[in-house]
Amino acid sequence: MSDAVNRVEHQHPVKSDAIRFSVLMNRLNSIALEMSVALGNTAFSELLSLTHDFSCCIYDAKGRQLAVMDALPIHTNSMHLFLEKIAEYFGEALYPGDIIACNDPYSGNTHNGDLAMASPVFVDGEHMLWVAVRAHQLDVGAPVPHSSYGGAEDIWQEGLTIPPVKIYEKGVARQDVIDFYLANLRWRDRLHGDLKAQVGATLIGVRKLEEICRRYGNEVMRSFADEAIDYAAARTAAALGSIPSGV
Repeated sequence: MSDAVNRVEHQHPVKSDAIRFSVLMNRLNSIALEMSVALGNTAFSELLSLTHDFSCCIYDAKGRQLAVMDALPIHTNSMHLFLEKIAEYFGEALYPGDIIACNDPYSGNTHNGDLAMASPVFVDGEHMLWVAVRAHQLDVGAPVPHSSYGGAEDIWQEGLTIPPVKIYEKGVARQDVIDFYLANLRWRDRLHGDLKAQVGATLIGVRKLEEICRRYGNEVMRSFADEAIDYAAARTAAALGSIPSGV
């Protein structure tokens, strides 16, 4: 590790208790990892259970990434765009227990083959965090059994496009929406299993984050989010600064 990075580790911009900061950071990372393990262990398709083509992430209410473990950068680096679209799409009509699904590339998603899912975490009536999970699907209703159809000449040929839609509303599954989704897919039993695994991972994240917010308080968690972003920025700047000039 470079001297610059070492300096930041010993003089990081954490204004509150540094031990508590470390505990919270590792706790959020462990929640993201637990979500990933749960999804991989309960998914029906090999695409998720064996190849782990999915990502489980935690964001603050502003859509800033706080924790991600064992994930794909192509999934995580654009997830904030999906969250921004949800906030724009639903406005004040977001409630505890909501789970929003989307695979629309024009709504902040990657491509039709990836199904993104997010749930807001409310504690004492305040929107504190987001849980987000993005997972590649075996099929998305393209002309051939596939979810990355190379012969597609436009987005309609890539398969079913889903704008942000609630598949759970206030904690209750919207079976009409789920049935509509599955009716457009091949291998419905396996994809239904993958969908439930993705929902399960999301619910685990929500429950665990509610617990940690209640334990430490909303004010502490908001402060932690700001400090985590500052800490990441300082570590990144130090790492970049350690690279010697050159071509």
